[in-house]
Amino acid sequence: MCCCSVGASLKPQPCWQSTESSSRSVASMVTAMKTTVNALNDLCDEDKFQALFEEDVMLCHERDIPFPELPHQSHPPKQFCGPAPAHTWMTVEEYFCSHFFQVVDTAVSQLKLIYDQPGLHQYMQLENVSIAAGTSSDELKIIISAYLEMDINSLAIQLAMMRQQNWQMESVEDIATKLTSAQPVVRCMFDQVEKLVWLMLTIPCSNAEAERSFSSLSRLKTYLCNSMSQQRLNHLAVLHVHRDRIHSIDIDVMAWLLLSQRSTQLCQVLQLLKDCSVLLHKFLLPDVVTCLMQRLNRAFS
Repeated sequence: MCCCSVGASLKPQPCWQSTESSSRSVASMVTAMKTTVNALNDLCDEDKFQALFEEDVMLCHERDIPFPELPHQSHPPKQFCGPAPAHTWMTVEEYFCSHFFQVVDTAVSQLKLIYDQPGLHQYMQLENVSIAAGTSSDELKIIISAYLEMDINSLAIQLAMMRQQNWQMESVEDIATKLTSAQPVVRCMFDQVEKLVWLMLTIPCSNAEAERSFSSLSRLKTYLCNSMSQQRLNHLAVLHVHRDRIHSIDIDVMAWLLLSQRSTQLCQVLQLLKDCSVLLHKFLLPDVVTCLMQRLNRAFS
């Protein structure tokens, strides 16, 4: 019940969405986590817990479900606790209040453990150099001094040139998109910026996308597909993880590219379609056949 109370008073979905998105900056993720921590700290109040407890009791009464009760309390052996009496909760509110504060403290400590890492602060400095303006040359030398493959003077000049382009840059992914869409001659002018982007992209600030790929395996390799080979499983996993890109591909174009590689198979498919056109008119509706033939003609035209 204590976990339900925390979820009812604070919805953590926006925090997780902001931290799991690849289009967000690390600074915005840390800000979202700090905002969540402040909201959780505000819950550490007995008056707020009492209000949540009364709300839960009312919900139990409205939905006709059992009211919260004290669980069976087992006493520890005397050899561990001695002659002193063991602690026991006297009321239901006291029992759930202790567990409620324990859940809140655990959530706060785990969130602080995430954004209070030295490596994350160093990553934020690198991101701030590439996105935000106003970084002095001395600060740039201190931040980039650990990376010997970077030319600090060239990087400072290229960052100033990049900011003159008035690009909308809110994350490292935005800079990578701008560089990949630029012409090769323009891209060569920002070689040090490109190295900096490569460096930050190889150190993702969140492993949520990698965790999703592992979660998709349980949906791909089921009990009915336990004989699937490793190669086929890898191909299906890639298609499943990047399904947003797969949905944007035109199936007609892909079919034409696959069939055009072998002219013999293309002729066989076309001949088979001509032979089956009469059967299609017999077993399918005329509108369905017309739509199908138009799609095929557009694909093989």
